[in-house]
Amino acid sequence: MKGMKTRRVLGVAIAMMVLLAVSAVPAMACPCEEVDKVAGNPVVGDPTELTGAESSKILDMALKNSQVKELQKQLEKEGFTQKDIKAYTVPVTTEDGSVAEIQVVTIGFESSSAEADKQMTFACNPETGGTVVVLGTGWDCVLCTAALAGCAACAYSCTIIGTACILCIAATCPAALYQCTVCCCSLGNQWCCDRLEW
Repeated sequence: MKGMKTRRVLGVAIAMMVLLAVSAVPAMACPCEEVDKVAGNPVVGDPTELTGAESSKILDMALKNSQVKELQKQLEKEGFTQKDIKAYTVPVTTEDGSVAEIQVVTIGFESSSAEADKQMTFACNPETGGTVVVLGTGWDCVLCTAALAGCAACAYSCTIIGTACILCIAATCPAALYQCTVCCCSLGNQWCCDRLEW
């Protein structure tokens, strides 16, 4: 009984942190069709696809990253085949209000089985040198990865966006909270979806 009360109190405290963090910043239009009913993303701007030398440089950096290599091997063992690779810049408003042009690489993986395709996203903040790698699906998780690269406080607990990652972001990187909660919900985490209803 005591554990149940503790969980309820913790749940209410977390919900209040999420509510405060999401409502403390002005809303902007969200580019994600699935979340049109939710207040928009206050941090991440529209991505611009990179080409030529700019694209080659960030693609090379991503493919040499040890975390990317590790996830590639894991996905290949699970029967996934690598497909599309694209590079972007994504403007992210950081905690201090400045705008960082985050470099992002998306690497798609398809499965020959009935399992859904997956996407790995690598993001690098050229101002700090910080990198983040997230395994997810769709633009929600791409924009979450870019937002995390703006502060990178929870990078290692957020390779897969779930409840622990969101709690870390709420405490240390509130600027990425909204977009990563949307990503978490899009991955089927009901707890995250419930946070978006506040």
